[in-house]
Amino acid sequence: MLRPAVEHYRAQQRLVAVTASAVRREWDSIGADFDAGWARVGPRIVTLMTAAQVGAARDGAAYVGQALEEQRVTVEPVAAVNVSRLVGAYSVDGQTLGDLGAVLYGAVVRARTAPAESLGDRLAAGRSWLDMATVTQVADAGRAATGVGIAARPGVGYVRMVHPGCCQRCAVLAGKSSRSIAF
Repeated sequence: MLRPAVEHYRAQQRLVAVTASAVRREWDSIGADFDAGWARVGPRIVTLMTAAQVGAARDGAAYVGQALEEQRVTVEPVAAVNVSRLVGAYSVDGQTLGDLGAVLYGAVVRARTAPAESLGDRLAAGRSWLDMATVTQVADAGRAATGVGIAARPGVGYVRMVHPGCCQRCAVLAGKSSRSIAF
């Protein structure tokens, strides 16, 4: 396996873990009044997530050149990755669905509507939702930047790499060229 691939994967995992921990700390101080609490912690959570998306996107864009260099492949990009277009939004499978702040408010919605009897259980439901959103949105920004970095280099593709615990859809694609099968 390419050294840059392993290093990039580990760096992205560390970024997600650090961000999730910081987001949890903010969420844990929201209190019983969800609206007042979100008005206080929501902007900080959005800032944390956006900063993590920027880091993931910058690293994802840089990774493409590092991986090519490791393989002694020289293909200059025809355009640069515009990181600012990949952050501050909530996306699924590369499709932007909305403003990140508005979507992260979903943690409050989840906490309010959770089938729970105690405030602690409601807060746990919101925290769980934020954990999912953090992992998805930070990783998606990195993946999107990597994809743009690849697309900006004529004739360059990739081979799918997976790690234990991946979903079935990913597992069957392990080792396949980006040109041989779509996700």
